[in-house]
Amino acid sequence: MQRKTNNMKNQLMTKEASMKIMQRCSLQTQCRTKEIQTIIEGRNTNFRNVLKSNDEQQIQQQFNKLCLSILFLANTYTGAKFQNPPSADDKNTLKTCAKFIIDMFPMLGQSELELIFQLAASGKFDINLETYYGKFSVNFLGKLLNNYLKFRNKIIATYEKETQKNKTKEQHQQTEEKNKKTKEQIIEKYRVLKQSYKQLGVLPEFDDVHSYWAKILIDSNVIKFTVEQKKYLWDEARAMTEKIIKNEYSSTKMTDINKRSLRNLIKKIAEGKQDDNFNSKAVAVYSKLLIIKSISNEVF
Repeated sequence: MQRKTNNMKNQLMTKEASMKIMQRCSLQTQCRTKEIQTIIEGRNTNFRNVLKSNDEQQIQQQFNKLCLSILFLANTYTGAKFQNPPSADDKNTLKTCAKFIIDMFPMLGQSELELIFQLAASGKFDINLETYYGKFSVNFLGKLLNNYLKFRNKIIATYEKETQKNKTKEQHQQTEEKNKKTKEQIIEKYRVLKQSYKQLGVLPEFDDVHSYWAKILIDSNVIKFTVEQKKYLWDEARAMTEKIIKNEYSSTKMTDINKRSLRNLIKKIAEGKQDDNFNSKAVAVYSKLLIIKSISNEVF
């Protein structure tokens, strides 16, 4: 039941977000929100999708529906004189036009057809809707649809751009929420460790804390150190790191390749050379020291 409720909420939020995107598109393109909605709906339920279904009955139903739509729209908006019911010649013309749309403009959807003629009638396109002596032709239909495609492509490009901006914004918000939650969890874990030390006098082991906690705790003003204290701890961290590396080198579980790598590292340390590998290890130790020393309130 809870899952169903959450799904309904997500669908509602998705619809609301989509409507806001369409409203922004409307302001940018001077196109009505309803028209944009029709275009996006047509793109998502286009003729190509019907053809991909390989459902012969569904394809035939779509073809018949398309023929009827052309008959109605042509007679209504262009002055075409298709008979109702259509004559044999009319049927041939309608079938040819329907096939032309499916073959050459499969990216369009049934819901867009009336919009195409409405926009043309309102002067959106550079085309004369008057038919030649009441004759509606494939050539005329092609000009009409090509004019519409130019208009449609601009709308879809704007919609996609706004959708991506909205997606980026949502991802940013989700990241912020996740970071906030992580921060709260780390602060709580730190407080538990500190309370445990106060009650039992036992400091956490190095493995009980994570190095990345230090920056979060410092940025949140949960732990504070002076510049001198940080320098002291950094020197201690470097010394501890050298010891850790030497202990690792002495381990019997090390492979020859790893031992060779550590030997080279120890040599660099002895010569006082800078090494990124050593520094990254030292930083991790230093970060953990900051946490543990702050728990014990050790004066140094």
